[in-house]
Amino acid sequence: MYVLIVSLIITSYVLAGENDATCVTPNGETARCKHIWSCKVIRHAITYFKKDGEEFAKKSRCGNDSGSLVCCGSVGQFVNSSTLKEYSESITTSKINVNEALNDITEDISLPDSSLCGIQIPDDRLDSNLTDIGEYPWIAALKYVRSDDDSNASSFYCSGTLINQEYVLTAANCLSIPGYNLTAVRLGKSRFSETKDCFVDKEVETCVDTVVDLPVVNTIIHPDYKEKKSENNIALLHLERKVYYSDYIRPLCLPSSDFLAPEPGTLLDFTIWETDVKLPGQAPYQSQENCSKVLNSGKFDKFGEACAGGEGSVNACFADLGAPVIKAFPKTDENKEKQWYQEGIIYEKHGCKENETPFLIYIRLSNYTEWILNNLK
Repeated sequence: MYVLIVSLIITSYVLAGENDATCVTPNGETARCKHIWSCKVIRHAITYFKKDGEEFAKKSRCGNDSGSLVCCGSVGQFVNSSTLKEYSESITTSKINVNEALNDITEDISLPDSSLCGIQIPDDRLDSNLTDIGEYPWIAALKYVRSDDDSNASSFYCSGTLINQEYVLTAANCLSIPGYNLTAVRLGKSRFSETKDCFVDKEVETCVDTVVDLPVVNTIIHPDYKEKKSENNIALLHLERKVYYSDYIRPLCLPSSDFLAPEPGTLLDFTIWETDVKLPGQAPYQSQENCSKVLNSGKFDKFGEACAGGEGSVNACFADLGAPVIKAFPKTDENKEKQWYQEGIIYEKHGCKENETPFLIYIRLSNYTEWILNNLK
């Protein structure tokens, strides 16, 4: 694919320029002229955004020095000035440099880099009780058919997370629902009952332009998954073909293996499917000690296990198994848009009977980053 793109760019036109010279990107950013192979943001944009990425690469041409040269800035796609500022600044916390930790794992071409993952179009939803159609574009609805029914009628039971163009992450127990076989995932949908998925803001109608059902061709369950104990409850779903990103289908960032656990009380986000509508949910992170007390589980020490819930939870009992628990990277500027990463995968719910307090049990994804990377092909 890259050979085709580079050939296309080289034959288009040649500009005078040299490697490492100062240049200006199509976004107006001062940058350096580099070989396209060493400009990761443009290579990723070509791969993930296809036509837009190719067009940006063409307009980024800055010369030809034993190969095509491009003006390599902080992003590889057309963005506005405020978004460009967000990408070009580092995101840090007092305990860990989040950008550095993220880039540790996104150097692999099989994962999107930090300028592409965890980005959603609306930063502030119109209705706090509903998700906008562009929110949580990484959510995948898992599609099943009955194993004893020849009609091929489908149902949706679990959720998952799109992490690159070919893989969805979910809970391992979503692959063993009695009487049902997992067949596909649905991406880019926020309302199942509507053939036209739209919302209206200030009399302007916006509609989802891409809803995709992709067959699952292979499932990879963690080798140490123990169903009865729910240990290592994680699985990868390999899709039949690559999906191209849009405003409504995008990947979520993965955490580095050294990401720290959230502070107790930190609100974590998730989504639910209530009837047929995607809704937001929140639950505060709980300490391991508190989890042990409220869940009556003795010592809460399963590898990678965590819980969120209690007072302040919203929609916790309606959360899908396999759904991501997500957290926004800390903001250093209140004018910046949020960027999200996956804190965990929900695999169990507690306290959902009358007069009980709801809690979500999930695995912390930072414990499984290496396993995920080793199984992406």
